[in-house]
Amino acid sequence: MLNIKNIAASIAFSTLISGPAMAGVNEDLDFIVTETVTVELFEAALQSQRQLLLSAMKNDLQEKGIRISDLDSFMDIIMEEFIAGFTEEMQDITKDIYLDLFSRSEIQGIAAFYRTAPGQALIKKTPALMANGAEMGREVGQLAVAKLMPRVARRVQQEGIIIDSPSVTEKLLNTFN
Repeated sequence: MLNIKNIAASIAFSTLISGPAMAGVNEDLDFIVTETVTVELFEAALQSQRQLLLSAMKNDLQEKGIRISDLDSFMDIIMEEFIAGFTEEMQDITKDIYLDLFSRSEIQGIAAFYRTAPGQALIKKTPALMANGAEMGREVGQLAVAKLMPRVARRVQQEGIIIDSPSVTEKLLNTFN
């Protein structure tokens, strides 16, 4: 027969056993996140979009009649402050995501990998991978858009979709060319 004393002892024992294991997982999570969710990573991602962001900001400020003496420096300040806050928030969120998606042993394995020379090489080169990937994505995206409308036009015709006006059809199809 189970009694309260035995149940309490079991709970206390399992807490003692799981406490250190969870502490190890938390240490591994802290390591993973501080190594992989970094300012450098987000700088690389945003740097590839800098000209687009700068142009949009310039247009928006001009429309509002706002003049800034050094727009590039102003943009640097905005990006630095944004990335600092964004990185901190993403690190907190990433820990929760890892806990939801990975088991304790998987987290330990991931942390162990990141502690190896290949893991550190991956961490170090990830910002460059992201920057290169963003650039390639932009180039491939432009090519895909250039090929898009002829393919859409062919599908529209094949599937019998009717657009009420030939001039509207032309405008629609030429929108992405």
